[in-house]
Amino acid sequence: MTKSVYVITPSIGSKHLDRCILSVKTQTYTDVKHIVVLDGVCLLDEHSSVFDGVTIIRLPFNTGAGGISVDLSTTQYAVYFVMDILHS
Repeated sequence: MTKSVYVITPSIGSKHLDRCILSVKTQTYTDVKHIVVLDGVCLLDEHSSVFDGVTIIRLPFNTGAGGISVDLSTTQYAVYFVMDILHS
C-alpha cells in the first residue's frame, strides 16, 4: 500500500505557477493530491488544462504561506511546495 501525500502550494498567481503544477504532475509517485492556495486577489485562468486534478482554494486576502490549514486525516504526509524557489 502506497502512502498518500498532499502537496500544498501557496501562490499569488505567479507566472511560475503552471511550471510548479506541471512539476508535481510529472513526478513518478502516483498517490499525490495537489492543493494550490491562491493567496489574495490574483488573475488566473483556472480553466486551463494544467489545473485538471488540482484543488484550488482561494483566500480573500493575502495571509501568507501559513494562512491555510488542511484536514490531514485522509493522508499520511503533507509538504509545502513554495514556488518562489523556482528559477529559470
